[in-house]
Amino acid sequence: MTAEPLVAQAGSSCRSVRNAFRLLELLSANPNGMRLARLVDRTGLPKSSVHRILGTLQDMDVVWRDEDDGVYRLTGSWHEVVSPRRRSEFSAPVLSHDGRQVAGLTLRLRGHVSPGAPSERLTRLVTDLAHAVSRRIRP
Repeated sequence: MTAEPLVAQAGSSCRSVRNAFRLLELLSANPNGMRLARLVDRTGLPKSSVHRILGTLQDMDVVWRDEDDGVYRLTGSWHEVVSPRRRSEFSAPVLSHDGRQVAGLTLRLRGHVSPGAPSERLTRLVTDLAHAVSRRIRP
């Protein structure tokens, strides 16, 4: 059995993909997260659709839901994808023992850093510090 190649038709779109990206945009703009009701309110989508999309994104480890307060947040790795950092900002997530981001370390500079070795060194420094902090908070 051979698989048929996927071909996009001109003018076609996938509503669920558009809705998922809208949710990702909202979550990236709200680093403290958002509750389901607020996401429904902001998107105007049916609650069942938002819940289903968020469930899929959770299964893919793109978002996570804090069981304590019911707030949805982007995972640390996806926050970097959706909200790329500026050249004057170097960040890395601090992770709990189960791999969830619990905090972040950010170094903000007044000016821009040129790409290359200086930028790579600062990125590595912040990443190493975040990793060391993560190891210290794990049981």
